[in-house]
Amino acid sequence: MSMTPEQQSAFELGAGYSANQVSLLVSGAGGAVIFLFLAWVLFSAYQGWADKSLSMKQLGFTLLRIALLLFVTLVILTV
Repeated sequence: MSMTPEQQSAFELGAGYSANQVSLLVSGAGGAVIFLFLAWVLFSAYQGWADKSLSMKQLGFTLLRIALLLFVTLVILTV
């Protein structure tokens, strides 16, 4: 649902930024947090595999989950 021109001008007057700029900021911050989380999961999975506490099958499933979450995140951020 989009805002009316009156709502847009009131938002810009109160916030000092346009709604599109705030939306971009929130999307970018959320995407950055998710990417950092995925990097942490990948690093942890690699450490587990290197220590032989994580099998190759478990590592493969972890990589698959990371790829799926990354794909969903990119789709959501581009819409």
